[in-house]
Amino acid sequence: MARDLTAGAATQEDKARALQEHLRHDYGYTLELLPATVPDPLANFLFVRKKGHCEYFASAMAMMLRSLGIPSRVATGFLSGEYNPMTGWQVEPGRAFAGCSRPPSSAKTGRLHPAKALPGYDVNRQIVLASRMQESGRQMGFGWIDDAAAWLESGARTGRVYLIGILVGLVLGIGAILYGPAAVLRWRGHLRLRRAQRGAAQASDATVLYERMLQLLERRGFQKPPWLTPAEFARVLPASEIALLVEDLTAAYNEVRFGGRRDAAPRMVWLLQRLEALPRR
Repeated sequence: MARDLTAGAATQEDKARALQEHLRHDYGYTLELLPATVPDPLANFLFVRKKGHCEYFASAMAMMLRSLGIPSRVATGFLSGEYNPMTGWQVEPGRAFAGCSRPPSSAKTGRLHPAKALPGYDVNRQIVLASRMQESGRQMGFGWIDDAAAWLESGARTGRVYLIGILVGLVLGIGAILYGPAAVLRWRGHLRLRRAQRGAAQASDATVLYERMLQLLERRGFQKPPWLTPAEFARVLPASEIALLVEDLTAAYNEVRFGGRRDAAPRMVWLLQRLEALPRR
């Protein structure tokens, strides 16, 4: 067949075009599989049925080219451009070609299988759906509705299996983003407090405790100006129980922070707890 179709062709390109035109004009496209297995699905396509999906056309083209000594192979998984429903081709500027989206046929069944759509509307899925819609439109039927419903039902069943895990993971992820940094800071503060209570505080721990004191004072309306030293700030506070606690706490802070007196850290913690316990007025 290949030799007869290319008789008179001068170049390999001319021979390829002759085979291409024969397949385009004398064969039909269909997604329907063979009703039963056949010994040679490609020979059945070329000489008996004369219709099939993309892999039949691509495989027939490759085999006929090889029979003429022209190197060729079936390329799968390559698509480009946009689908033209009038011609059945994938088209882009200056180029038109048909693509196969699955490897060649299964040797077990003796049938070439069309592309099987995966969940999601990739290009292959769109082509299959467009072809089915066109066929349904020509027959004035609505079978495509059943196909769409079955596809949606399958997706829903799959989604339910993973829905709980996805939701739990989503909640945990959002919680980690929103509250993770604050939780880490609180945990570090707790560790510093425990260290200070044991008398093993470092200079940086004393600074954290002093800043905690300033936060408590701000809630009560006392804010330390940045130009005052801790001792000066303690002396300018109005005479009160708060002022006495701040003065003692500042003295302990200076002993730990600048004097290296770790044994003063537990006193800082105790004074801070007393300040926190004072009622607000």
